[in-house]
Amino acid sequence: TDAFTTTVGEDGTWEITGIDVSQLEDGPLTVTVIATDSANNTTTTGSLRMTIDKDGKEQTATLRIVDVEDPPAFVPPENIAFTARRFCGAPNRDNRAVLLVNLDAFVGMPEVTFWLEKHQQSLGLGPDRSDRVKIKVKDANSIAGHNAARMSVVFAGTAWSQSGVLHAKAKVKDGSSVEARCRVVLERPEGTNRFTDFWYEELDRDVLADVALDKIYVNARYRMHKKIFGETQDDFDKALEESTIAQIRAAQLVVEAVVYATASAKYQKGGEKGLIVDPEDPITSLRAYVERSRMALEPKVIQAMASDALDSE
Repeated sequence: TDAFTTTVGEDGTWEITGIDVSQLEDGPLTVTVIATDSANNTTTTGSLRMTIDKDGKEQTATLRIVDVEDPPAFVPPENIAFTARRFCGAPNRDNRAVLLVNLDAFVGMPEVTFWLEKHQQSLGLGPDRSDRVKIKVKDANSIAGHNAARMSVVFAGTAWSQSGVLHAKAKVKDGSSVEARCRVVLERPEGTNRFTDFWYEELDRDVLADVALDKIYVNARYRMHKKIFGETQDDFDKALEESTIAQIRAAQLVVEAVVYATASAKYQKGGEKGLIVDPEDPITSLRAYVERSRMALEPKVIQAMASDALDSE
């Protein structure tokens, strides 16, 4: 691996002149560009794959810096807030949920109480795996340039699919208590097929749910969904935390959306690994594939999303 330094011109282009192309071996070559601005902020802007062929014509490649974006400005919460609605982890190891604290809302460094609700017995907090822990914000938690802090609490369990609702509470300047909450779950990764987030929105298509990359969109325009999940994204998140009916319904939507999205991709792919639909009886042949896929996927999804409902039976 060789490193070369150059300066970007006024037109955004740059050139490396110190390379002896004759010394490069034939075959694939990866060029990675790392840019540093006047404030010493460094970022990797991109990589370019090219092939060296000394016996052929001369090959050139150009990378142009077309735009420079400032990093998003940090905005502290009103008092306390978790950095995500949902934190995932693995069994038999320390996993962490991260909380942001706006120090302007407190007198000095506050003490934060964390506790678990609606969790399976083996899921716990801190080194002792207890239901409740208290952690004091320290100077080391401070975020540079802001009167705010970032702290974390350890959660751990013993098996996949264990989950719970994690709460955080602290007293602000006037003596009242403020709370934040999120969901923690020990979830088995499934490669690129793992869905990382739910969105509850009114979709412009007549579907119950839809898939886009790693996200599941649940259609809030459907009247029955409003009765089960509520009106807003916050209502939806709360329903998933507290209502077994909402958990089971969401699991069903995930299964259906994933199965049909996969079926569509397989049908378009064609070939031996694609989905073959019998032109003489397309409905029956498609249903056979859908039902097999649902029966394979549904138990795993319900166990992951609605384990409390299964345990209560």
